[in-house]
Amino acid sequence: MADNEVPRPAQATPALGLGERLRSARKARALSVLQVADALHLEEPMVLALEEERFEQLGAPVFVRGHLRRYAQLVGLAPDAVLEAYRAAAPESMLPPLLVRPRAEMPGQRMGSWPLWLLAAVLAIGLLVALGGGNRRGAAPPAAGDAPAATMAPPSIAPSSMLLPEQEEAADSAARPLPGDAPADSAEVDE
Repeated sequence: MADNEVPRPAQATPALGLGERLRSARKARALSVLQVADALHLEEPMVLALEEERFEQLGAPVFVRGHLRRYAQLVGLAPDAVLEAYRAAAPESMLPPLLVRPRAEMPGQRMGSWPLWLLAAVLAIGLLVALGGGNRRGAAPPAAGDAPAATMAPPSIAPSSMLLPEQEEAADSAARPLPGDAPADSAEVDE
């Protein structure tokens, strides 16, 4: 060592940690851990976790800051100074926790491919019907050999064997011309 150097005194003990400052202030006010826990509406292990700076056991940083603020007010420390010490000790606690939310499923995503198959089937059936698979209106006339037997139109007057006597009279009178309805070229004219 050089003769002109003066030995420096040992550096002062570093500033008390956040937890130790809370503990010292609690003891200075003659409060027990149980009394602090009751006043803060916490359990004793949570108060001890604050004093031992085991903040990860206390939940999200927002809860830790709230507990620290109330504890500091209870023991007479400046809440802002305590929170600043907390920020300096745990800067990552200032960032909001990264939340991973599951993506909301769209109703169509769980349905699979069956709606597409259903649509394809409906389109195929519609195409078959449009091309003549089920519609004969526009079909070509049948060939001469394929013609069905000639059909006669049903008679407008039923055969007499099927008519009742009153119907026969009506049919006979309908078949006879009326007296004044004679044709104009008729030779018989009453004068």
